[in-house]
Amino acid sequence: MITLSVPYSSGLLTVEYVPERYLLERESFKDYLKVVPGAAVEQLVATIVDDLANEIVAKSLRVTFVTEEAGSTYTVTMQDSPGEWVTRFTERMKPRDRS
Repeated sequence: MITLSVPYSSGLLTVEYVPERYLLERESFKDYLKVVPGAAVEQLVATIVDDLANEIVAKSLRVTFVTEEAGSTYTVTMQDSPGEWVTRFTERMKPRDRS
């Protein structure tokens, strides 16, 4: 499992994932966060999960945003676990040995 945490707005945004093929670079993720839409925290986290699930094709993916408001901790967590079908699909997508 790879964990990437970055400060965002008034809280901490954490991405935890098991890579299938691609890795998420910290600087690229920070650049992405500058332009990602999402007015409410829940919408922001949902958008990030959808975008990352489509881009890095992880075996499992969880995004958590934690902030403190008025003395209380507020946490939003969403995850995507595509399961075995992604592994079978990506295996079929690998180039075949033609020798």
